Amino acid sequence: MRNAVLGGKITKVFTVKTGVKAQMELPDGANIFIQVSWDGATADRIKESEGKNIVLVGTLRFKKDIKFPVYEVNILLNGGGFVVLEGNLTRDAELKYSQNGKQMADFSIAVNHGWGERKETDFVSCRMFGNDKEKNPAVTMAEKGAKGRKILVAGYLSQNEKDGKVYNNIIVDEYRFLEAPKKQQSSTDDYDQWANAGTNNVTDDEIPF
Repeated sequence: MRNAVLGGKITKVFTVKTGVKAQMELPDGANIFIQVSWDGATADRIKESEGKNIVLVGTLRFKKDIKFPVYEVNILLNGGGFVVLEGNLTRDAELKYSQNGKQMADFSIAVNHGWGERKETDFVSCRMFGNDKEKNPAVTMAEKGAKGRKILVAGYLSQNEKDGKVYNNIIVDEYRFLEAPKKQQSSTDDYDQWANAGTNNVTDDEIPF
């Protein structure tokens, strides 16, 4: 179940050296294990959410000999009103600066709906703001966001009206590349490098998955 949106309460956080593993109780009482296989903001926010309700976007896996389904997290949503889209970059992401010097990456994605003769494509403009750090999400997007690369974005809808026309954009809060850059082998992709992270460095013998 790819890119399923699930919400629930984090009931336990397990100790691992890389990323995070935890157990979540869904609203209907069912339980799942969740994991983020890399260090970063998403893993940190899940670690801080024990006993709290959160909403995640990821892939639900039903693995043999594991008690509960395993939810491989891509993105943690901040709250209501979020838009989650999967598509391909229509052009290389471009790093820009606001009037006060704030970094931002502008890009657009093509989102396909339907198949064959009924296939339709939406073209969506996106903007990702950076922060005060030299290496921030906007800079990374500009460096690695190559035309054609498949991506998952989560953010909120922004609308601006000018001369009677409404301009719709997605202000991106988080993103995850879903495939390697077109000019590289898949083994060099960031996503591939996360595949085994957090699985061989377990420090808690009670982790059940």
